[in-house]
Amino acid sequence: MNTFTGSTSQKDLLHNGFPLVIKPLDYVESEEIKKLIFALEDDKTLRNFFIKQTFSGLYSKNGHQDKDRENNKYQYFFDFIRESRLLPKAMPGKSTSKYYTYISNLSNIADQLFNKTINRSLAHVCEKAEKIGIISPDIFIDSVKHNGKEFDKVTFVDEEQIHDDFSISVPEKFSFYKISDSLFEIWIKPENTGLFLEIWVYHVLKEHFKSNECVEVFHSVNVYNKGAKSHPETLEALIQNNSMKSEISSITELDVLITKNNKPICIIECKNSEADMSDILKQYGVTQLLNIENGIIVTDVFHKSKGITYFENLHIVSDVINSLYFPANIVKLVDKIVSLH
Repeated sequence: MNTFTGSTSQKDLLHNGFPLVIKPLDYVESEEIKKLIFALEDDKTLRNFFIKQTFSGLYSKNGHQDKDRENNKYQYFFDFIRESRLLPKAMPGKSTSKYYTYISNLSNIADQLFNKTINRSLAHVCEKAEKIGIISPDIFIDSVKHNGKEFDKVTFVDEEQIHDDFSISVPEKFSFYKISDSLFEIWIKPENTGLFLEIWVYHVLKEHFKSNECVEVFHSVNVYNKGAKSHPETLEALIQNNSMKSEISSITELDVLITKNNKPICIIECKNSEADMSDILKQYGVTQLLNIENGIIVTDVFHKSKGITYFENLHIVSDVINSLYFPANIVKLVDKIVSLH
């Protein structure tokens, strides 16, 4: 086992001849994501809500006309969220202005979505999310009267500026909540489907082993091949060789890596959907290639299995979304693996 010298935020290993490049992502390590993860421990409804799908997966397409109309309505709301990174909340009112109608419609769509998905109102979701820190107040609009005329007082939270003559003529109150960059990255982006589950597993295990100096837990580890005749002495040289189309290239990525005394002892693959035998065989092949004794697959569905099943050196932890024993069962499993090394 050799260790590359990297930056203070990065640790890179050379195991069995394969460079393992570990570079923490800022949004994965953010405090609001850690708070959100641990806020889910006793809230099965919210746990399912975040793990089962990305933001874009909250509606499903089908051939029914009514459903298509509903999906178009939700898509309208999703597009606003992605482009503005703001969650709109409108207080009930009677205004018929175009601006109020626009924001009110978005707010009503959000309220319907949360009620339909987790049986909770938009107001409840905003209150909980603000306490955790994954959203924060950004803009408030209040109707005020001055010299007998009605104006809108606009408060920009970040800039701490108030404009008393913002003439959009909306005699009601609006709140716009800014969605944190971290939540946007792991849940709003459609390309990050399934990322929330692996980040949850990562943080739960990292918190569990934080007092054990021998054990380290890493997220998103790139594995490079050992095609070069001689290995670069530094990480910088490795990346430079790779960019120059050398024989070194990335061959796979590990969702979660567990090391003890700097030696990899377990790799974890997370799937928030159904896992089949091709996934099992791929994970088995990675453990054999890297000569790592234990592998774990965390999945919602694997055939009709519940709890933990086995294949060769793999532990398959299934039914994770609905199980009352998860994540305690994976913590217990990794504890056992650690104790045997």
